[in-house]
Amino acid sequence: MIFLKIALLNLKSHYKRTILIIFAVLISVFVLESVSGMMEGLRHSFFQSLMQEGGHIQIHKAGWKDRLQQFTLDYRIDEPDRLISELKTNLDGLVRVEKLMSFGALLIHEDKNLAIMGQGIEPDTTFFSSVREGLVEGSFLNPDENSRTGIVLSRAICGLLNLSLGDGVVVLVEDSEDSPYYLEYPVTGIFESGSKQTDEQIFFLSHSDAQELLYLPDATTEIRITLNDRSHASGTAGKIVDILTGEQYEVETWTELNGSFIVFIEMFDVIMFIINIFIIIVAATVITNAILMNVFERVREYGTMRAIGLKKRQLFWLVMLEGGSQGFIGSILGMALSLPLVIYLQNHGFSWGALSEFMVGSSTYYFRFSYIQAVINFTSGVLIALAGSLYAAFVNTKMNVVETLRFT
Repeated sequence: MIFLKIALLNLKSHYKRTILIIFAVLISVFVLESVSGMMEGLRHSFFQSLMQEGGHIQIHKAGWKDRLQQFTLDYRIDEPDRLISELKTNLDGLVRVEKLMSFGALLIHEDKNLAIMGQGIEPDTTFFSSVREGLVEGSFLNPDENSRTGIVLSRAICGLLNLSLGDGVVVLVEDSEDSPYYLEYPVTGIFESGSKQTDEQIFFLSHSDAQELLYLPDATTEIRITLNDRSHASGTAGKIVDILTGEQYEVETWTELNGSFIVFIEMFDVIMFIINIFIIIVAATVITNAILMNVFERVREYGTMRAIGLKKRQLFWLVMLEGGSQGFIGSILGMALSLPLVIYLQNHGFSWGALSEFMVGSSTYYFRFSYIQAVINFTSGVLIALAGSLYAAFVNTKMNVVETLRFT
């Protein structure tokens, strides 16, 4: 306890050097925590986007992956309800099994038209969370007094077609018999998802309405599955293949569907790791330099203390305590400055424009706070200061008393 008091008094006596070292630790921890928050936000947003939009496993008719026309209805899954019931009966760990219908369409209102992709989904879908949470008017595929559920469009599409909530819009498609067919739907919901691609290229109908429109009374184009643990996707996909033996289906996991993006994240992990190492090396160099200068300026002071009875090992721990205290204070201040920034950007985000859209599927990029990473960054700041102090203490204790008293 006495050595800690002496160490703190020494820090106060040599406050200029102390402030310099604390500031260096502060900057190091601030940068480490900010970079970590950015990386955790990227990872969370990336995987949340993948899981919310595509699920963990997708089932299509054989040949779907190699189809020449994106919106062809030739590769359809017949009797999807029977198949879903069979999967629920034979598989554990399923959170959601849902049928979806993707198709091309032409939206027509007054003298305007727009070629676009339609999605037929269940009204209580767990997918497309950015659309469900981004509703600005109306409701998401809830039935009204009309016989049909209605259509959900983005605000951007409504602006292009001069549509308002409650207006009717004609949806023209090429049905399963390759014949043109159209129906009119009321606009029951308007959304802003935050993704330019989603807002400009997709509209939503209930799955039953899509089946009627496309003349596919008991079929769908896709079944998506969400699991309680995405790491089980590969094993579950293998079980699905066994269950569907004799039937021609393609079963793909989220890693197979998003291979290129996962490689990008893994490369980004490596890049961020290298950046963190670089930050630590630079910080360690600056801090060690400052600590060495601080210690060497006080060699005669340490020599006097040794002359009156301070042992080498006691001097060693005194220098280490000073460095540890500087690292601890600097780390606290670094976290105190970086945490509000990370938490603010976690709640409000900021826009990187097209880059945000590419990385996380939204125009707004959010940071994310991680307790584990915060502890690691705080500890790194303390350890950097201790590492610098360790070298300084080792050099100082190697000198004898006479050398220290004559040191200039």
